Amino acid sequence: MKFDPASLVLSGPNSVLVLRHGKAVWSALSSGTNSYEELLDLAATEAASGTEIAEIVYLLRCAEGRRLVEHHLVNRGKIVAKLAPAQALTKEINGIDTSAMWAASRFTILERCEDGLVAENPRYGHLLTILNPRLAGTLARACCRGGPLVGDQMEIALLRMAVAAGVLIDQAGVLEEATPPLAYWETADLRLAVHSRSGVHHHAVGARFPWLGVTEPEPALKSPDPSRHHIQLPPADPLPAMSLSEAIARRTSAASRQAGGQFKLETLSTFLWHSARVTSELSRDDSRGLHYDVARRTYPGGGAAYELELYITSVDCEGLAAGTFWYDPKAHVLELRSSKDVFTNAIADTAMRSGALRHRPQVVLLITSRMSRLAWKYQGISLALTLKNTGVLLHQFYLVATTLGLASCALGAGDTPLINLATGTHLIDEAPVGEFILGT
Repeated sequence: MKFDPASLVLSGPNSVLVLRHGKAVWSALSSGTNSYEELLDLAATEAASGTEIAEIVYLLRCAEGRRLVEHHLVNRGKIVAKLAPAQALTKEINGIDTSAMWAASRFTILERCEDGLVAENPRYGHLLTILNPRLAGTLARACCRGGPLVGDQMEIALLRMAVAAGVLIDQAGVLEEATPPLAYWETADLRLAVHSRSGVHHHAVGARFPWLGVTEPEPALKSPDPSRHHIQLPPADPLPAMSLSEAIARRTSAASRQAGGQFKLETLSTFLWHSARVTSELSRDDSRGLHYDVARRTYPGGGAAYELELYITSVDCEGLAAGTFWYDPKAHVLELRSSKDVFTNAIADTAMRSGALRHRPQVVLLITSRMSRLAWKYQGISLALTLKNTGVLLHQFYLVATTLGLASCALGAGDTPLINLATGTHLIDEAPVGEFILGT
């Protein structure tokens, strides 16, 4: 936070507050740690009227709500905890009733940081950072057992900050587990919904290139493994004439269209060519702001990172043995990753359960994400962005399958360890993010 005494402007990284009164208050606030009572005393001394005092108090809350101020807990001249509001606190810290029954919100998240422990409830976005191991234990115990706020003076002060941050909530208030729509939210979903967009929190969001100049970006294209068996796909046929509006109108989720139909390798080749091939490449050019190589595909991708990889599990495809293959989108080649029946059968059975199918699918498409391609450039949105990209690719699959007259269906869930085993990948390198079935 910076304060310009000449213009009476209080500014931070993301906000500016223009003031009219309280020069001494804001100067004190920007130059050191002051208690709320000390700031009020300064306001009372400096202000010409009760109206000006009220305005200064109001602007203090505004500064809090705009992430311009922090609340510090100090012991013997050392900061042992700090609360960074993401919006105006709903409870005055010193006015919190310590005898009430408090418990950890089911949305509360505790994480290690460089200096200590961070507690946050993504419903509110306030960050409570604890820099003292004893006080970190105090909060952990309060989260586990609930009850009134107990302890010595420093512990009580910390727990009051936790209540103000929404980390601890009143057990007599709204029941988070039983009150819709709040009850429907899971902690991981709420965190992703909040942290992956700009707004009421303190986390970095967007294309900030945190690793530029530190590490090299992941390559635009995954390299084929020369030690594995490769199959050159036959030339793709042109797509049948069908307007976009007709394809959208005809699109539907179906496991099969005709009983006993045979899915052929030529059909798979045409589907992959029009769905996911590389269409052009761009080389890195830092002078133009392009800090990584790009391999464009037939579908749009956030930041042109194209982090998604595609694997095909052949269950019953004429011309292609059963097994799981990686699709090389540049060479239009399949690379065998696993021919083990146990993996093929398990993937087919998982698809049956996920899609509530009566018969095994003929082909299962597995989508993974090289998240490092996104995380090298983006902060806070990499997972959300790869899920959006996955949705775009699934819709591309639907449109191409509809045009080709194929049965197709996106699946809601897959078996991550199974997919990683069948594809020869690892979760950290390639996270499974989507599945899709094809049939005749």
